[in-house]
Amino acid sequence: MKRNNVRMMVDLHSRWSPLFAIPKQAIEEGEIGEPYSAYYRLNDIKWVATDLLPWAAKSSILWFLGYHSVDVLRWLFDDEVERVYAVSREGILKGEGVDTADIYQTILEFRKGGIATMENGWITPNTNPNVNDMKLNITGTKGMFNIDPTHSQMMERFTETKADRPDLLVRHFIHGKPKGFAYESIRHFVDQLASGEPFHVTVDDAFNTTMVILAIMESAKTRTPVKVVY
Repeated sequence: MKRNNVRMMVDLHSRWSPLFAIPKQAIEEGEIGEPYSAYYRLNDIKWVATDLLPWAAKSSILWFLGYHSVDVLRWLFDDEVERVYAVSREGILKGEGVDTADIYQTILEFRKGGIATMENGWITPNTNPNVNDMKLNITGTKGMFNIDPTHSQMMERFTETKADRPDLLVRHFIHGKPKGFAYESIRHFVDQLASGEPFHVTVDDAFNTTMVILAIMESAKTRTPVKVVY
């Protein structure tokens, strides 16, 4: 890419979410000290695998949500993953004709000593108020953040046919214009292309996250800890 003067950014859009950008800034300012441990759950309801994504059987929840989970944790810890230990379970989705794993649970060990537990699944009941089931705790040496948008009741909608909680963070429209962090990352890409300034997400970020996901898959298969090879 450098030889041909090609610029690339993978859309790891969680970095534009206030849910993660605010803790990131607090960590950089030393407010909660050095990141010490974390727990991150990012799941989807079954409908995503059975109906929304026709290619779900050719992929997995790790490539769909686990990728963003690993990137968020790498970003908050400002560190690379040294080793992973993962387990997975399957059967529910296969019973509905989607040949992919139901859930992965993973322990990540970072080079500087930080540890994180990560859960990614596609089997949250469809009656869950949100498509995503998410919870994040990050604990530092001087404090912590708890993030739980799934159970936020800031806005609820009730009609004759459904009850839900409208998306206020990821993708929505205000006065006809797209808003939310999934759009902000695309705006950033276009703006940086025009200005020539560096992207907030580097090619190395995407590569290193990919190598962590591959290590998680290998660990879940062998049921043994796996060192991440970069």
